[in-house]
Amino acid sequence: MVMLTWSVNAQPHKEDDRTAALRIAFLTKYLELTPAESEKFWPVYNEMRAAGKAEMDKFKERLDKKDPATMSDAELEQLLNAQLENEQAMLNIKKAYLQKFKTVLPLQKVWQLSTAEEAFRRELLQHVRDRRDGPGAPPPGERRGPSEDLRYQH
Repeated sequence: MVMLTWSVNAQPHKEDDRTAALRIAFLTKYLELTPAESEKFWPVYNEMRAAGKAEMDKFKERLDKKDPATMSDAELEQLLNAQLENEQAMLNIKKAYLQKFKTVLPLQKVWQLSTAEEAFRRELLQHVRDRRDGPGAPPPGERRGPSEDLRYQH
């Protein structure tokens, strides 16, 4: 089952021009967008990504420089509620843009959008791993034991 999980989730780092260009090329090819569809689709898509980024930035401001391990129960309760509010806001953005995408693309391509974005994320992550570990390196979980992996050290 394919879920509608468009990429309104903010990226960990600001997307650079090269990554944006790769995203455009990948999604255009994957969705087989015609020039007329592209002309209508990309402004809506970019608007959606900007709305999602703004929402995530707002949530991240609440998290900045706070360590949940040192927070009181009341503060953690507020943080959990803020997280749920953020998730609802992100869902609302997805719902709103679903309607907008339906006005600029055939439904089949709207349906494929989430799959296309997931495929792009996987390829991008694989590219990062290949640059870090070399092509054909085992996945992170199979690379080495926990004691050798700095991510597991506290």
